[in-house]
Amino acid sequence: MRKLNSLQHLFEVEIIDIYDAERQILTAMPKMIERVDHKALRTVLESHLKETGEQVQRLERVLEILDLRPETRFCATMQAILREGMDLLDESGSPAVLDAACIAVAHMIENYEIGAYSMLTALSRLDYPPGVFSLLCASEQEERDADEELLDRKSTRLNSSHLGI
Repeated sequence: MRKLNSLQHLFEVEIIDIYDAERQILTAMPKMIERVDHKALRTVLESHLKETGEQVQRLERVLEILDLRPETRFCATMQAILREGMDLLDESGSPAVLDAACIAVAHMIENYEIGAYSMLTALSRLDYPPGVFSLLCASEQEERDADEELLDRKSTRLNSSHLGI
């Protein structure tokens, strides 16, 4: 196990970690979208899938600016969240309840991403080119907005009558 000897080293480890996490999400999200019954929820997830692709591109720019190799780290946390989430979505049940499960899984993903981007944004203020900060800020804000949209009953139209309760 390597030691984290500096905030710069922590930043480098975490930027590569979130890069891998976002790439895992790009692979898993279409499978989640396929399982969604509710049209508004599907639209929210499709929009976030597009944003995730843009976030990967931003991270690639950051990695290029910092001359870091992205293939050196695997995000086990995101793999576990996605595996557990897909297991949950593989259950049988009413479409409305499975849609609610999809929202729960997506919310867990968003929380991980928000935490990662918040920390990276804070660390990027230390001694990195200004472009790094702005790229990370844009992704952090998108994650916060996506999480709010997931939990907003108006955009997903998942309410107690839809859930049958």
